[in-house]
Amino acid sequence: MENLSAFRSDKQCAALDMVLKLNETGLASVLEFPQIVFTGDQSAGKSSVLEAISGLKYPRREGMCTRCAIEVVLREADKLSITARIIPHRESRRLYSELQNLTSFRETIEDISNLPDLIEKAMICMGLNDKSGKRGPRAFSRDLLRVEMNGPGVPELTLVDLPGLIHATKNEQDEEDVKATHALTKNYLKNRRTIVLAIISAKNDYANQVIINLCKQHGATSRTLGIITKPDYLLPNSELEAEFVSLSDNNDVRLGFGWHWLKNLESTSNFEERLGSEIDFFGKGIWTTRDSRTLGIDALRSRLSKLLESHLRQKLSELRSELGQKLSQTKKQLLGLGEFRKTISEKREQLFDTSWSLGGIIVAAVKGDYEADFFGQVDTSTDIDAQTNVVRLRAVIQYLNRKFTKHMRLHGHKYTIGRSNSINQEAINSPDPRLTEFLNLAFGGIEDVLEEDPEQDWDDVEDYDQLAKTLKPKNWNRLQAERWVLKILQRCKGRELPGSYNPELIRLLFSEQSEPWEKIASTHIDHVAKACHRFLLLALRHVTREDIRDRLYRSRIRHALNNEVAVARKELENILEDKNGPPMSYNHTFTLTVQRLRHRKYCSILKRMSRANTTFINVDDSEMTTIDPQVWAKHYVDPDKLRELAREAADMDRFSASEALDSQIAYYKDELKYFIDVVTKQVVERRLIKPLASIVKTSLSAEKLSDKEISDITAEPLDVSSQREELEHLVGILEQGDETFEQVELTLG
Repeated sequence: MENLSAFRSDKQCAALDMVLKLNETGLASVLEFPQIVFTGDQSAGKSSVLEAISGLKYPRREGMCTRCAIEVVLREADKLSITARIIPHRESRRLYSELQNLTSFRETIEDISNLPDLIEKAMICMGLNDKSGKRGPRAFSRDLLRVEMNGPGVPELTLVDLPGLIHATKNEQDEEDVKATHALTKNYLKNRRTIVLAIISAKNDYANQVIINLCKQHGATSRTLGIITKPDYLLPNSELEAEFVSLSDNNDVRLGFGWHWLKNLESTSNFEERLGSEIDFFGKGIWTTRDSRTLGIDALRSRLSKLLESHLRQKLSELRSELGQKLSQTKKQLLGLGEFRKTISEKREQLFDTSWSLGGIIVAAVKGDYEADFFGQVDTSTDIDAQTNVVRLRAVIQYLNRKFTKHMRLHGHKYTIGRSNSINQEAINSPDPRLTEFLNLAFGGIEDVLEEDPEQDWDDVEDYDQLAKTLKPKNWNRLQAERWVLKILQRCKGRELPGSYNPELIRLLFSEQSEPWEKIASTHIDHVAKACHRFLLLALRHVTREDIRDRLYRSRIRHALNNEVAVARKELENILEDKNGPPMSYNHTFTLTVQRLRHRKYCSILKRMSRANTTFINVDDSEMTTIDPQVWAKHYVDPDKLRELAREAADMDRFSASEALDSQIAYYKDELKYFIDVVTKQVVERRLIKPLASIVKTSLSAEKLSDKEISDITAEPLDVSSQREELEHLVGILEQGDETFEQVELTLG
C-alpha cells in the first residue's frame, strides 16, 4: 500500500516496539501510559478510520457491542495473522485463579473474517458475556484486549480502540451498555498522557455528539485531534457545511492538535478505490481552498506519525522519572513489610536480627545517644514525655525524675510548717540596727537560719496533674505545729524524765508527715513504666513489621516488663517499710539542721526578752526614761530583769514538743533527700531502666523458643502475604520497565 512508509521510520518503529514491551509488563496499569485512543459515537465511522489507517478491512457483526478497550497492534509481516491476548488490569483483591485464566487466554486466526468470533471469545473469558453470547455478570472490564495484526503492507502503529459511545438503548443494547461505554471512555480520557482521536460524523450535528463534551470535562481537549468523517453527506454551500468547516478551523471547539477531514470507505470499495474516491472528492468544491495537510488518509498517516514520535519523545522521559519515584516508593513499602522468611532456621535468624536491632536502640536510648535514624527530629511543640518525644528515653526519664523530685518537695509533706505567730516580728526586723548588731555578736547572725526553701510557695508551681491537687499540704505556723506534736507526745509518754520525750515520738511524727511519699513514688513508677512500654512499642515498630511487633509485645515483652515493674514495686515496698521503722541517721546534716533550728528559736526568744527588758539613757539629762527612741543615745539590757524573766517556770511538755518538732523537721529534711535518691536510683534506674536491654534479650532469645513459638510469632498474615506478593510483582514490573526505558533512550537518541 502506498505511503505506509510514513509509519516505518527506524526510530519510530523501535519506540513503538519498546512501548509495546512496556505495556506487556503491565506498566500501563501502574502508571499513566502514552497512547493513542480512538473514540467517538457509534456509527461515527470509527471503524472505517481504523481500516483506512491500517489498510485492513474489519468485518462487523450486527448488534455487537464490545465493553472493553481493544489495543490494536499493527506490524508488517510476510503473512497475515491475528492474535488476541488479554492483559489483566492490576487490581487489588483479585483471585489468582481469575488472573491465571485471563493471562492464559491466547487465540490466533489467519482469516480476518473470524475476528468478531475471536473478540467474542475474549469477552466470554473476561466475564463480559456468557457462552450463549448474552451479557455476563460484569457491565464492562478494565482489562485490555490486545489484538496483534501482522501482515503485508501493515503500518507500524499501536492504537487503542474504545467501544463506540451509545446515546440510547436499542435492540440488544440496554442502559448498562450506555453506562459501560461512557465509563470506559472517561477512564482513558483522564490519562494525561493519552492522545485522543475524537471521531465526529458530519452526518449528525456535532453539538449532539458527546465525545467533545467528555474531552472538555476531563481536560483532554489540549491533547485531542478531531477527525471529521462522512463529509460527503454535507450539501455543498449549505449552512451545515459552513458550520463544520468553521469547526475544523478551531473556531468553535478548540483542540490542541486541530482537526482533520476523512472520507469513509464504502462497503463495496477496496482500498485503492477508496483512495481514488477520496482524492477526487477533496479535489473540488470548497475543499480546494482547505489546507491539504488536514485532508485525506495519506495526510492523516503523516500527521499521526509526527504526532506519535514527538509525543513519545516528550512523554517517555517524563514517564521514566515518574517510574523511578514509583519504584523507590514501592521498594520502601516492601522493605516496611520486612524480609520474608520461609524455614524455621530463617525465622529464628529473623527473630535474632530483630532482637539485636532492638537491643542496640535500647542501649543507645538509655545512654542518651540519639544519632540513629530511629530517634528522628526533636518535637518542641509537645511535652518532653509526649508520644513524639518518648523515643529519647533517657531524656524522658530525666524529666520524670525531676518531676518526681519537685512533687516530693512541694507535696511530700502533709503539713507545711512556718514560723510561729507568737514571735515578735518587729523585734526580729527592728529598725534599730544597734539591737540587731548586739544579737549578731551574741549568736553569730540570724540571717542564715531564717532562710526558707524557695520552692515552698504553692501558688508559683505549675499544676502537674490531679495528684498535685489532692496532695496539697496543710499550712501551719510554728505554734500550731507544736500543738500537734504536744498532742501526740502526751499520748505516747513512757518513762522519760520531764523535758525529754519518748524516741517513738519522732517515728510517729515523721510517719504522719511523710504519708504522701508512697502515693507520689508509686505514681512515679507508673509514669516511668508507661514511658518504657511506649518506647518499646515504638522501637519494635521500627525494627519489625506491625503484626510481629504486636505478637512480640503481647506474648513476650509486655509480660517481662510487667514482671520488672512488679519487682520495682516490691523494692519500693521495702524502702517504705524501712522508712516507717525506727528513725536512724548518721548524716551530719541532721545535727546541723537541728542546731540551726534551735539557734533560730532561741534567737527569737532572746530578742523578745531583750526587747521587754532594755533600758535606754537620755543623752540630755542622763536620766532613765522611756521617751521617743529617736532621742536615745545609749541603751543596755538590764541583767537583773533578764535573769528574773529567765527564771520563770517553763511548761516542760511544751518545751519537749518544741524540741521534738525541731528534730522531726531535721529528720524529714534528711530523709527526703535520701528517699528521692533511692527511688530514682534503686527503684527506677536499677529495676526499670537498666533491665530493658536484658528484657528484650531474654524475651526474644531464639535459642530458648520452640519451633511452634517461633512460627506463631513470625507467621505472616494473609493480607500481608498478599500485599508482599503484590508489591514484589509491582517491583518486578517497574524494574523491567526501567530496563526497557534505557533501550528506548538509546534508540531515540
